[in-house]
Amino acid sequence: VAALSLQWIDPLGVGKITIFETDSVETPYASEFPAFLALGVVGGLLGAAFVHLNVRISARRQEGVLSRRPVLVVAEVAAIALVTAATNWPLLFTRYLPDRTIRLLFMGCGSSPTDID
Repeated sequence: VAALSLQWIDPLGVGKITIFETDSVETPYASEFPAFLALGVVGGLLGAAFVHLNVRISARRQEGVLSRRPVLVVAEVAAIALVTAATNWPLLFTRYLPDRTIRLLFMGCGSSPTDID
């Protein structure tokens, strides 16, 4: 129902349901499925751990808790910014904005990331 609604409304004005579209004529090999399964399991476990930690951290950050002093809030924001910068900068695909990253992911293997601006 959602796909038909998006085709009928055409919110992007390009006649497609998504901004980026790719066509692949190759079918995946059976040997590739365990890797995708493992990727899904690891992603699910990491997501569950993130939600669990987020709930615990949010409970400690409630109003009225003594550890919510302004200096600690600024230190927390600075620490998050530092960790985000340190973990994202070394990876090529996390340096760019999402639209550029998606275009890079769909480029052919013969192209280099410097070919796109």
